[in-house]
Amino acid sequence: MRHSLLTINYLLILLASCVPTSSPAALFFYIRQGAAPALVLLQSPDSRQPFGQAPLTSPPGCSFWSLTPAPLGPLAALEWQCDTGSLTQVVNIDSPKISFLSDDPSLDSHFLAWSPDGKSLYLKVGAFSNPQIVRVEAESRRMVVLSLSPNTYNLTVSPADGSLLWALTGGIGSGSQLWVSDADGATPRMLLSDSATILGLMRYSPDGKHIAAIRLPDDSSSLPPGELWVADSDGKNVHLTASADAGRGMFPVWSPDGEKIAYIGRTSPNDPSSINLSILTLSDFQLSTLDIQPLSSPVWSPDNSRLYFTLASDGKMELWFYEISTGKTQKLFDDACCAGWMKNK
Repeated sequence: MRHSLLTINYLLILLASCVPTSSPAALFFYIRQGAAPALVLLQSPDSRQPFGQAPLTSPPGCSFWSLTPAPLGPLAALEWQCDTGSLTQVVNIDSPKISFLSDDPSLDSHFLAWSPDGKSLYLKVGAFSNPQIVRVEAESRRMVVLSLSPNTYNLTVSPADGSLLWALTGGIGSGSQLWVSDADGATPRMLLSDSATILGLMRYSPDGKHIAAIRLPDDSSSLPPGELWVADSDGKNVHLTASADAGRGMFPVWSPDGEKIAYIGRTSPNDPSSINLSILTLSDFQLSTLDIQPLSSPVWSPDNSRLYFTLASDGKMELWFYEISTGKTQKLFDDACCAGWMKNK
């Protein structure tokens, strides 16, 4: 694990050396794979000239899992899957800096969410010893243990006021609950309770007024079917909107204007292999399904015009986009995955 600090420090030193000090308001990024893995920054997705790039070498016993940019600012949460569990670190693209989020770098830490200002992260730590939900200030590494149940498995943060929405369960057959609280975990109250199914993969709408979530069977089946539900942020007006895939852990994604939700659907609910990329328009509940099988949740462009996603081809990953207005699909990069935007300003 400690070797990862040296590895990522080296990564970020190289990244800082090739990123100009004056950055655009938003940078597109992706992970280049293959023989020379790297984090690649572009001024736009259609640009072929890297704005900045750096080697990305997995630490011993770990493999890359995700890179989640903060809603605002130059930070991103870098999560590894390691032999001893998840490990989350903070990357700063503006400087050669890497931060462990605990004084004990061997402590497992699973990334849950960013605060709206991009300065703090919510994590589940000590999953195999003393599970806790914590809030960590990215720069100071100040860690606060929140009074959330250790049985919490999903958490999301409202972009409107920073309030927390989390899901918990007592185990198979216990059903699940959604709770909401202040940003520090204070004044918790139960929002929804379901004794027969599991609620999870929640995401707030961009204005914080609505919630999208996936509901799945409360059993031990692998790759179960699911349902996409939408509710007001206070838990009212809960309604089923569409069938969905639930077994791959891909959360629904709101478009930046809040008018659409992209998610992973199924052509046949009982066939786990029949997944597709689905887009729900909320004004008229029109559903579009695409014969595309993403490997992870899609990503919207800031102008709502495209969806970016990762596909598998001959054992390798490819980065593609789908254009909403024209229906055009196009491959951007071979041996690549995990697109997104760093909103630096």
